[in-house]
Amino acid sequence: MLEQLTPQRHAPVSVTMPQSQVNWVWHLTHRDNLCGIMQRGLLSHLQLMQLKVQYQDISDAEVQACRSTKRLWGNDLHGFTPTFFVKRNPMMYRLARNDRRISQLVWLKIDVHQLDASRCVTADGNAAANHTQFWQGPQFDKPDWSVLLADSWHDVWDGRRLRAAELLYWGGIPADAVVELQVNNMVLQHQLLAQQSLPVECRPYDFFV
Repeated sequence: MLEQLTPQRHAPVSVTMPQSQVNWVWHLTHRDNLCGIMQRGLLSHLQLMQLKVQYQDISDAEVQACRSTKRLWGNDLHGFTPTFFVKRNPMMYRLARNDRRISQLVWLKIDVHQLDASRCVTADGNAAANHTQFWQGPQFDKPDWSVLLADSWHDVWDGRRLRAAELLYWGGIPADAVVELQVNNMVLQHQLLAQQSLPVECRPYDFFV
């Protein structure tokens, strides 16, 4: 489906992760979006616009503007559904500091084994950043796991970009690939347990709470 893209720059990788050790990726959303996600799957930004889906948008407008101008292998970046390798990342940090809706946010735990590898693209950093490299398929040895698993990225050169490494998925992610929900408070946990058939874990640490 995709042709190989020549990388612009090779960021040094100090720690790699074997394919067999990465079982999950993560997508952050608002609790109000869960019903639609369970019905239609986790849609890309482009699909949401084309279908005129009403949803709670928690993304940064400036970041979305940058992503709207980028293309991978001739495809709009917004045609890919973004997921992260780790939850404690710059997007979550920004929301934890600036967004009053944080108590209503939910991490979706996505089983990578339920994804079509031919639709996957691995980004070694924030997909909107200029120096980020991309590889076809789930290439879990490409991101720098020493940055992804560090206590903090703030004192690491290029840490903000590297900590936001993504697994991009062309089109929508099937709803059955979502295997668990994670929230930052017990009130929301109990509410979702009454509404959803999925397991719901309360993990405040992953929300910088």
